[in-house]
Amino acid sequence: MMTKLLLTTAALVFATFSLKGQAFEQITFPVTIDGKELKNPFAGGLNNPQFSNGDINRDGKNELVIFDRDGAKVLVFVNKGQEGEPEYHYDPELSSIFPEMRNFMLLRDYNNNGIPDIFTYSQIPGVPGIQVYTGVVEDGSLSFEFLELDQPFLNVLAFRDGSGLANINVLSIDIPDIIDVDGDGDLDVVVFSPAGGTVQYYRNRTVEEGREPHEFIFRLEDHCWGKFFEEDFSGEIFLSDDPNSCASWNFEGSAEPRHAGSTIALFDEQGNGLYDALIGDLATDEIAFLRNGGTKTNAFMVDVEINYPPYDVPVDLPSFVAPFIVDVTGDGRNDLIVSPNGAEGFGETKEVAWFYQNVGTGDEYVFELQQKDFLVGDMIDVGSRSHVAVVDVDGDGLLDLVVGTMGLYVSPQERDASLYWYRNVGTAEEPEFQLEDTDLFGMNQFTSSARAFAPVFYDMTGNGAKDVIVGDNRGRLFFGENVNGPGEPIQVNTWEYPWMDIDVGQFARPTVADLNGDGLPDLIVGEQNANNVDNMRCGNVNYFQNIGTPGNPEFASDEFEAPNNPCLAGVLTVPGNQFRGFSAPSFYESDEGLIMLVGGLDGKLKMYRDVNPAPGHVQDAETEFFGEINVGSFSQAVLEDLNGNGLLEVVVANQRGGLEIFSTDLPAKEPVSVEEFYQAAFSPELFPNPAGDFYTLSFPESGFSKAVISVYDLTGKKVERHTQASPIQTFSTKNLDSGIYFISIRDSGGQSINLKLVVQK
Repeated sequence: MMTKLLLTTAALVFATFSLKGQAFEQITFPVTIDGKELKNPFAGGLNNPQFSNGDINRDGKNELVIFDRDGAKVLVFVNKGQEGEPEYHYDPELSSIFPEMRNFMLLRDYNNNGIPDIFTYSQIPGVPGIQVYTGVVEDGSLSFEFLELDQPFLNVLAFRDGSGLANINVLSIDIPDIIDVDGDGDLDVVVFSPAGGTVQYYRNRTVEEGREPHEFIFRLEDHCWGKFFEEDFSGEIFLSDDPNSCASWNFEGSAEPRHAGSTIALFDEQGNGLYDALIGDLATDEIAFLRNGGTKTNAFMVDVEINYPPYDVPVDLPSFVAPFIVDVTGDGRNDLIVSPNGAEGFGETKEVAWFYQNVGTGDEYVFELQQKDFLVGDMIDVGSRSHVAVVDVDGDGLLDLVVGTMGLYVSPQERDASLYWYRNVGTAEEPEFQLEDTDLFGMNQFTSSARAFAPVFYDMTGNGAKDVIVGDNRGRLFFGENVNGPGEPIQVNTWEYPWMDIDVGQFARPTVADLNGDGLPDLIVGEQNANNVDNMRCGNVNYFQNIGTPGNPEFASDEFEAPNNPCLAGVLTVPGNQFRGFSAPSFYESDEGLIMLVGGLDGKLKMYRDVNPAPGHVQDAETEFFGEINVGSFSQAVLEDLNGNGLLEVVVANQRGGLEIFSTDLPAKEPVSVEEFYQAAFSPELFPNPAGDFYTLSFPESGFSKAVISVYDLTGKKVERHTQASPIQTFSTKNLDSGIYFISIRDSGGQSINLKLVVQK
C-alpha cells in the first residue's frame, strides 16, 4: 500500500513513456525553488524551443508542442487551466509518439482534416529541404506516418523548375513558415533564400490544379517576397520604393549579399487580410517587424520596426532569435513566443522563451510581455549540459541531487558554471527537493577557465566519508577531500587540480568503481572523442587503475599506460556519422553484480554488467537502448532508489540543462540507515590482535554484505586479498611474517574502512 500511495501521489507518476514492452515509466517528484513549487520540474529543461499548436491527445483542444532544436527533443504540454489562464503540464506519453527529427519542426494541417501534420527538416544527407509526416488517428490515438511523395525526385518538398523539379531549399540553421499566404486553402512556404537577404515565396497550387493535398504542387511565385532586403552582418533591412522590384543592396556600398541564417513567421497584425512578417537574424538579438502594404498576390513591405514590439518590452535575446505565432492562453487568439535558435548552449540558456500575450481587440494584434522564462521557469534547468549525482550532502540520511552544468550563458566566450544542490526536504519514501545552493563547494570560482562540471562522490580516502571528484571541459579532474567524517555533511576546504595530472582531452566525466576487485577504488572517465589503439578506434571510456594503497589513491595519468585502459570494454558512444561521443559512465553495485550505464551524444543509455577492465577486452552491452530512454543528446545517468520502494530509479541529465527521472524494474540493494551502517555493518571486530597463526573479522549480521579484504605491508605492497562472504570469517597468517599490516575492507556497496593488524609469531 505504501508503494502504491507513493507512486500515485508523491511521485506523480506519468503515463507509460512508450508502448514498447521494455520502456521505463517517467515519473516526477516535488521540487521547490525560492518558495515556488515547480509545475514540471523533471521535464528536462529547454534551450532552443520551437513552438506549435496541435490537438495531440484528441480531446478537441490544442496542446502546446515544443521541438527543442538543441537535442532534437519533442515535449508536449497539456493545458489544464482555464481559458485565458493556462496551466501547462508536461505529458511524456504524448511526447513519445513523435518521430526523430532535426533542426526544425512545425505542426500544420495540410489536408484540412483537423489532425496535425509535421513539417520538418530533411533527413536525407546533403539535401537541405522539407519533409512531411501525416497525422493519423486510430482508435482515438494520434500517430505520424512519413509521407512518401509521388514525384520523380528526392523525397523532399519540391517546386517546378523549368521542365524538372528542384528542392525547396531550407538551410539547416533557418526556420521557414508554412502558411496559406494567398488564402486559397492550401499551405504555402516562405523561407529565406540560400544566399540570404531575400525571402522566397513558394505557392502551393494543389487546389488550383484540382490535386490531392498530399501531392504538394509548388511553384516559386516570388524570388523576393515583400520586396525587402536584409543586409549582411548588421541585420539592417532595406525596403523597396517599387512594389514590383526587389530592394537593392547597393546603398552607397553599405550593403552586400549576406551570410545565411534567418527565421521568419507571418501574421496579420492589423487584421486587413495581408500577412506581415517577423524576422530573426543570425547577426542580431532582436526581432524585426515588417508591415505589408501590398496585396495578397504581391506582398510589398512599406514599414520596418527593428526593435519589436516598440510599444512594449522589445525582444533582446542572445542570440539568433526565432518568433512563433501560437495560441498560448487557449482563448483562440494567437500570441507570440520568441526563443533563441542556436544549438549546444551557444545563446541564452535560461530565459529562453519570451511569452507575449495578444491583448488586442478584434482581429488586431497587440503583444504584451508576460514572462521571459515561459515553461522553463517551472523546470529544473541549470543552463546546458547537466550532469547529475545522487548523494546525501548534508548527512541527514536522505538522498539529495547535485547537478553540474556547462554553465548559464553570459556571452559567446563566457559561461557561468557551478554545482547546484537540490536538498531532499521530504522523506526517504516521499522525497521532495529544494534548491539549497547554486554554488555548492564554491566551484564557480573556477568558471573563468573551466566549465561543464561533472561531479561524482566516492570514499577515496578510506575513512567512510564520501569525497568529491569533478570533471571539466578541459578533460581534467578536480579532487576535493571531505574533511568531515561518516554521516556528517560533506565539506571540501581545498581543491586539487588537475588531480593526478589526468587529462583525457575534453569533457571529462568521471565515476568510480573497484573494477579489478583489489579493494581499491578505480577511476573510470568518459570523454568527448574516441581513443585509437594500433590506428583503430577502440572506445571512449577510460579506465585508470588505482595503484595506490588503502586511503591513499594513486593513478598513472596516461590512460594508454598499463595497467590503465583507454578503451574500457570497447565501449564507444560515437554515433556512426559523428566524430564525437561524449561518453558519460556511472556504476551501481547491485546484489546481482556491478551495473554500468553509459550515456553519450545520441541521448540514449547503454547498460553493461560486471565490466572487465583488462586491455583488449571487448564486451557487448546487455542493452543498447536502456529503458528506451532518449533525452535528446548528451545523456548521463545514475541509478538509485530515490523513494525507498526497493526498485531503482534512473535520473538522467541532458544537453538542455535539465533532469528526467524514470522508474525501472531493477531491484535496489537492501536499504540500510546511516546509523545502522556505521554502527553495525562497518564496525567490524578484528581479533586476536596481535595475531598468531590466524585472525578473525566479525561483522554484526545486520546490514552485512560481501566484503573484499586486502592486506598491505608497511611499504604499501599488497600481500594478500580475500573475499569475506559471511559475517564472521577466519584467515590464516601463514603467508605473513611478523610485523605490522594494514587491512583495507570494502563492501559490495563501495563503503570501506581500514584497520591495523599486528602479527606476532
